[in-house]
Amino acid sequence: MSSIFKDYGEAHDAMERDAAVQSTRNLILGYQKSLEKLEAPYRQRMAVAETNIIQAVLQTQKTTTLFGVVAKFFKGRKSVSWKSVAQVFKPSERLVAEFTTVGKPKVKVQIAD
Repeated sequence: MSSIFKDYGEAHDAMERDAAVQSTRNLILGYQKSLEKLEAPYRQRMAVAETNIIQAVLQTQKTTTLFGVVAKFFKGRKSVSWKSVAQVFKPSERLVAEFTTVGKPKVKVQIAD
């Protein structure tokens, strides 16, 4: 098993040393920073308008579409703290186990810092 981990790490290290990868990454980051500066005044204007749109739609409680902008209204979600209910009624371990499910295991692969 160690060889597959080694292969992954070596491929990552080779990518990080690749001059073409580094050059392209730096070029893209430069463009990204330039774009963020150019977009800043528009994004600020949009943020103020978004706050006002949210307030207006919360008052009407209706999804609204105007000028190509959609503001979807969602009712507050009703939820029950079943843990709190169980603590009050103190169900048996067997009953809890009967209604307990376990999800499928997952694995995330990344380079350790």
